[in-house]
Amino acid sequence: MSLSSSEIQKAIEIIASCVRSYLKSAHGIVSVAQPPTSGKADALALRDVTAIIGLGGAINNLVTVSFDQALLAHLLTLETQGLVVPDNEQELYLSETAAEIANVILGHCLAYLEDLVASSADGGGRISMSPPVVIEHVNRMRQAQGAAYTSVVLQTDFGGLVVSIIWPYELFEKLSKESKVRGKSA
Repeated sequence: MSLSSSEIQKAIEIIASCVRSYLKSAHGIVSVAQPPTSGKADALALRDVTAIIGLGGAINNLVTVSFDQALLAHLLTLETQGLVVPDNEQELYLSETAAEIANVILGHCLAYLEDLVASSADGGGRISMSPPVVIEHVNRMRQAQGAAYTSVVLQTDFGGLVVSIIWPYELFEKLSKESKVRGKSA
């Protein structure tokens, strides 16, 4: 099952909160979250390095964690403190750092996301995660026509990152209509 439109908003807030918590507790980095935005998936702007993780089981959505190069390089320095990273392996280490951080953050979110869907009509259930897939220097997500996203941008002193949930476009249309009725635009 995919998340409902109201669950999407709650889920992205949960994930953004987990990102903020991870950055602060693991590395002492303060981040400021901007309000969530939504749109068609082909309009999803990606940063320099993006980790994509599929969620399955109780929900079926993709989650992206997209890093500015500067922030990711700073995180790599913190994660590998005391180790020597050979110059010819710098790109590999950056990619692996993006994958590992995204994996840790979403892993910490699973219990909260399972609680979120536990009250649904389907009764919830366990959520599984695919291994992260990392893409680099891709500016836009090319997704089937039937997909949309909700994102939160988080800014730090070292650069930014964007967390996004990709979901069926029908929910985006419903969310847009609901927002217009309330006098907001999605």
